[in-house]
Amino acid sequence: MVRQLSIFLENKVGMLKEFAEIMRIHGFKTKGVSIADTTDFGILRLIVDDPDKAVETFRANGFTASLAKVVAFRVKDNSDYGKIFGLFAENGISIEYMYTISGKDNIIVLRVDDISKADCILKDKEISSLEESEIWG
Repeated sequence: MVRQLSIFLENKVGMLKEFAEIMRIHGFKTKGVSIADTTDFGILRLIVDDPDKAVETFRANGFTASLAKVVAFRVKDNSDYGKIFGLFAENGISIEYMYTISGKDNIIVLRVDDISKADCILKDKEISSLEESEIWG
């Protein structure tokens, strides 16, 4: 299980710059990053090296920030996507959103409606979900 930082940003010029400046000042490192927007705000989702400190820092700087548990796992090729998505569909697990972390290995990050059930299903099929330390190792 991996913890993901979510930050709500007003949909106005300069908000990403403000976010980036806080990241720089405090030396947070990131892996996967995703942003979704609406007319009024955006939700920035990312994996950071110190999620507890990051959520506290952003809150102290006036941002609405939270941590969420997500499932992350390595994929070797496109067939892995279908295998995982099929397992979740067969077991009634809804995928709320997804993004990837590129690198030596591609890593998929999923927010699902039942993380405990998803983790059990993956373990049953000998598919290892990643821990936070494995994302950074």
